[in-house]
Parts: sequence; structure tokens; C-alpha cells
Amino acid sequence: MLSQKKISKKDDLYNGMTLPAPQANYIWSLAWLSFCSGVYAMRRGYYDLSLVPLGVWLTSMNYWRRPDFSWRRYLDIMYVHSSLAYQLTRAVKAQNARSYFICISIAIFFFPIGIYYKQKPSTSAFFHGMVHIFGNIANVILYSGEVPTPKWLCNILIKKDCFI
Repeated sequence: MLSQKKISKKDDLYNGMTLPAPQANYIWSLAWLSFCSGVYAMRRGYYDLSLVPLGVWLTSMNYWRRPDFSWRRYLDIMYVHSSLAYQLTRAVKAQNARSYFICISIAIFFFPIGIYYKQKPSTSAFFHGMVHIFGNIANVILYSGEVPTPKWLCNILIKKDCFI
């Protein structure tokens, strides 16, 4: 976690970071929700899906410990986008698909609002935090029901109970 020493706005940054330390620490703390939903996915037997929140947890922890414009930021963004695309695809035939898509849509809705308020760090961090909160609620909703494994993944995992 970051200390709050010498926060000064310079070139639209805070000591070279995208947010001041208190807001970065807030988002860093919320990233632990992804760890929790990842463990829940594993307990439910969705090992491939657990890689989504667990990977988000790892990349978020790595980025939000010092949120600058380094490779860590772009790794976090790329992992979130690609893993979200995978999970959205898997969720289509899931038992709780409707509830999942409603909740994940709310999470996604908050992201541009956080960007809009980038000049107000507390407001921006609040809305980005809502992405983490609703995203992980959506994960738990999805993992709480049946999520069928697609045939192409069954061939890789050597499973028999798959849909076409």
C-alpha cells in the first residue's frame, strides 16, 4: 500500500501516479474481492473460470500498489478485457445468466463515470470501486449456478458433461 507523503499534482498526475495514495489504497483494498470470488469459483469446481477473478486480483494488486503508466497498468487492462470476454462467453448458457449480465452491466456502466471524474480523485475512485464491487457480485452470482462447459473446452479438459 502507498503512503500519503508528498501528494502534489504535476502533469495531471500525483507524484507520477494516476491517483493520490488514499484513493489508490482504497482500490487496492477492493481488489481483494476478486481473490474471494476466485476462491469461491474454485470451491464450486469452476477452475477455468476461477482464473478470471484470480488473475484480475493478481494484476490489480500489482498495478494498484503503485498506479503509474508503466507496463503494469497495461497488463492489468489487457487481462481484465480478455478474461471478461472469456467469462461473458461462458456465461451465455449459464443458469444465472440473466442476473449475471444485469450485474456485470452495472459494473461496466460505472467505469466510464470514473474516467469522467478523473479530475476529482475521490469521486473517480468511488466509481472505479463500484466496478470492483459489482463485478465481483456478478462473479458470485454466475458461479452460484450451473455454468456449462462448451464442447471445445471439454476437448481440452477431457470432460464428458458438455454442451455443443
